[in-house]
Amino acid sequence: MCGFKLGLASFRSFAAICMTREVITAVKASTRQKQWPLNDSLRMGTSESGESVTLIDLLPSPISTDPVDVLIRKERVLEVLRRLNGLSDLERDATLGIVAGLSYRQMEHLGDHKRIDNAIQRARRRLAA
Repeated sequence: MCGFKLGLASFRSFAAICMTREVITAVKASTRQKQWPLNDSLRMGTSESGESVTLIDLLPSPISTDPVDVLIRKERVLEVLRRLNGLSDLERDATLGIVAGLSYRQMEHLGDHKRIDNAIQRARRRLAA
């Protein structure tokens, strides 16, 4: 908050400036949308109507019995395996660690943070090609 010095200006002008600045700060904070993902997201376990819903109810069925879908899924798995085999051991281990949800600290047996990060970046470039 700004400080008031007696004699330089009236208290009324000082208070007006302080209130104006507070309003400006409040408007900036409300339009920043810093917390919009938290404010606009739905709670897990409830639907928009408030009914109790489990996470499995929200997910689409992962298994299709359509022969075309089965063939496409097998081809995708084979393509991913082929690409993973094209990576170095470090790149493959780091990529599989990230896919498994491991942190860099949990993968420190592969090397330091920078080495793991570089391996992941190289793997991303190779897998995207």
